[in-house]
Amino acid sequence: MSYYEHVFIARPEVAPQQVENIVEDIKKIISEDGGDTVYTEYWGLKKLAYKINKSEKGHYSLLRIDSKSSTINDCLLYTSDAADEE
Repeated sequence: MSYYEHVFIARPEVAPQQVENIVEDIKKIISEDGGDTVYTEYWGLKKLAYKINKSEKGHYSLLRIDSKSSTINDCLLYTSDAADEE
């Protein structure tokens, strides 16, 4: 298994509790695939360097993961889908 750092940005309209729920879902995906979430950190609502989809801010979260690359791909798909649903 390899060590990865995954930072994702959630829309500013999302509540911090919803971001935490997304992190918990990602941790669940990783553990079900035999990986381990080493560290998570919520960085808060920060100003973006440039606008993304008309948003100037976003909720930043960091995850440090020890897992297979296929699991990371699943996490990337989940975060992109979760961002679209919120």
